[in-house]
Amino acid sequence: MHDHRRVQKKDLVIVCCLFFLGCQSLMPLVSENVSTTKSEGLEKSTVNPPQASVLRDRYPVDQPLVEDKYKLKPVELVETPSELDEKAFFKELFQDPKRELSRIREAFDKAVRKKRDQFKKDKDKQRLEFSSRERKTRQEILKKFEMDRKEFKKRNFSKEATQEFYQTQDEKRKSFFAEEREARAEFESEMRDRQKNFEDYIRDKINEFNSELRAFSKLQKDSDKERK
Repeated sequence: MHDHRRVQKKDLVIVCCLFFLGCQSLMPLVSENVSTTKSEGLEKSTVNPPQASVLRDRYPVDQPLVEDKYKLKPVELVETPSELDEKAFFKELFQDPKRELSRIREAFDKAVRKKRDQFKKDKDKQRLEFSSRERKTRQEILKKFEMDRKEFKKRNFSKEATQEFYQTQDEKRKSFFAEEREARAEFESEMRDRQKNFEDYIRDKINEFNSELRAFSKLQKDSDKERK
């Protein structure tokens, strides 16, 4: 009886060992399948990756929101300034302690007006160029569709083939105009962003100028009182 139990226990141990070894042999296959599945999923996900933020792509962190050529610099005030960077603009504007306030404001307004005109000119040029490319591409696509239809009509096709041809053309046409609308919307969005950024910049400079002008005016008045 005891011998029979020992045999059963021995058989049970053998079975467990075989099961354990079998699981170990299957583990590489399972891991390989999981890895393959994951890699396949990764490959599929990288085919059409999620689109990054348009604003982040358009204006990276290390890129200023206003282009350098639209910034107020001393060169707007004098032909040969001693300093060229943006910080020297107000220094150049208020360097003469006896300069009339009206002359200072006139010089500032002229510089701002010049930057506004330059920004508007560049913006109009970009819009004109975009519209021209848009129109040219549209004409080329529609002409291609027309030529394909003419070539198709030169041969005899079944009813099913004819339906499939025109259906495919219609889908391509809809897809093209959808992409065109998307491109136009993105362009207009970028133009609005640039306009807003420029106006914000100019507004900040106007506020800074008014503050500097008040301080400059006070210094002139204090200086006049001392001389009296």
